[in-house]
Amino acid sequence: MAAEPEGDDVTTMAPPLVVRAAAGGAAFSGVLTIILGVQLFFVWLPRAYALLPWGVIGIGALVIVCAVPAARARLWGVIAAEVALGVELLVLSAWLVRSFSVGIYSCFAVVAVPFAAIALVAGIFALAPARRASAARARLRARGETFGM
Repeated sequence: MAAEPEGDDVTTMAPPLVVRAAAGGAAFSGVLTIILGVQLFFVWLPRAYALLPWGVIGIGALVIVCAVPAARARLWGVIAAEVALGVELLVLSAWLVRSFSVGIYSCFAVVAVPFAAIALVAGIFALAPARRASAARARLRARGETFGM
């Protein structure tokens, strides 16, 4: 892979729009998941699902926490957000199927699943720009230029 021009490192390390949009989508998906978890406290659930609301809230909070470094174009943050979104999508999809099968219909559950999927796909597109920004930061750090990083 060809090295990028050295003068371009300062502009390359800035978070591109696609990375910020993907991180924003992930954070919004986390907020929807937290709202769904809070909503589950008001639904009668069998004893086997007693910890489900806390788990859903925890997954939503994890996605939001992972979206913060992703918004700063940190490669590890984008990867962590992708993993958290994958877990979120699996849990929300399973809950959507289970809740519909027993007659529990929630707008938040219906809306949160597609948003998690869209955020997951957007995160895939954010990987390459985040990788370039992280490499530019590493090159600048190797030259002794930190810019407050």
